Amino acid sequence: MDGEQISQNKTIERITKIVASEHSYFEGHFPGYPIMPGAAIVGLMLDTFRLNSVVITQPIKFLNIKFLNEILPDDTVHIIAKNEIKQWFVQVSVNDKICARAVLEIL
Repeated sequence: MDGEQISQNKTIERITKIVASEHSYFEGHFPGYPIMPGAAIVGLMLDTFRLNSVVITQPIKFLNIKFLNEILPDDTVHIIAKNEIKQWFVQVSVNDKICARAVLEIL
């Protein structure tokens, strides 16, 4: 896979449009009041690296994942990831409101 290896003090950003309410995971999470599941939010965090050509070749683990506010269908999310010595600090927000944050540790 092409891409750069993780370098210290690198910051990557991406803005994405969340899938419409017709997405299948909104049907069961939750009927009548759909919110984005936590697993899908973690997937967005990981996609940030792949879509910015950052290659993580070592095993990883998530530390301190916090889901602070809901993400609704059609929300536009902003994801920022900052690298500091074997850890990435990842934050997901909608309209300047933090919805989730986590530390991704490189083992």
